[in-house]
Amino acid sequence: MIWFITAGKTMSSSQKKVIINLAVIGLLVAVVLTLRKLGIAEVLEPEWVDTYIRNTGIQGVALFIGIAALLTGMGIPRQLSAFCAGYAFGAVHGFLAAITAVTLGCVCCFWVARLLGQETINRRFPNH
Repeated sequence: MIWFITAGKTMSSSQKKVIINLAVIGLLVAVVLTLRKLGIAEVLEPEWVDTYIRNTGIQGVALFIGIAALLTGMGIPRQLSAFCAGYAFGAVHGFLAAITAVTLGCVCCFWVARLLGQETINRRFPNH
């Protein structure tokens, strides 16, 4: 559990919520700025999808699945990848590409959590 302490006094739950919300907003702003700085934010632009994903064959599908799996694993809503897949590949093929990407992202998150968090969970819940 995280404890917030200021000048020897424990913070109220509403103060904790404000601090946590500000931290989340700050993290999101940092992620967006990092994506823009690295040039990754343009992946969400229709022109980029048209150039690198749409009508590029299996390479475009593989690139889409990799990027969408990574973004889904980072917590970007899966509806965004489903929308982009529908735009790039059409309804049926887009559905298949999106569901593959989301599943791959979830499997990767599972294994990362299992490998990095298993020891912590076993210490916290020793009887399970």
